Amino acid sequence: MKKASNCMLVLALVFSHAMLAVVMFFYVKIYLKGIWGVYAPGAPDAWWLSPPFLVAIAVCLALACIFRCIAQKAHPEATKPRPNAASSLFVALAFVLSHSMVATIGATYALLLGYMEHQGFLARPGTEPILAFLWIIPFGVGIALCLGMAHLLRKR
Repeated sequence: MKKASNCMLVLALVFSHAMLAVVMFFYVKIYLKGIWGVYAPGAPDAWWLSPPFLVAIAVCLALACIFRCIAQKAHPEATKPRPNAASSLFVALAFVLSHSMVATIGATYALLLGYMEHQGFLARPGTEPILAFLWIIPFGVGIALCLGMAHLLRKR
């Protein structure tokens, strides 16, 4: 049951990243259309895309809690000591960095795509502004450092 709980937590994390990417992409796309004078709804209307993701996240977290409670009732002696505060802080920082990375990539991708469409640079269909994914490098280094520090501090 603990593996099922961990899978549900990972799925909730995936849904939260997907929600941020979709919302930021459409937020910037709507904002750019407003700047260029094309009729578009207000940019905050992009947040109305998030409720299905929020429901999926809530269901995954609820299932993870249920599975974790069942696992603890089945094996109460298998509880591990809680990690120290410094380790938890670095895990939380890695979590924030990963969500910031996804939001930045989504916004940058929409900005580059909108600019290329507006300027007529898309010569071939399917040409995408993959430069937005270069943000993975600095954010990935930060996430790896945070998770490494959390691992080192958890050992102590």
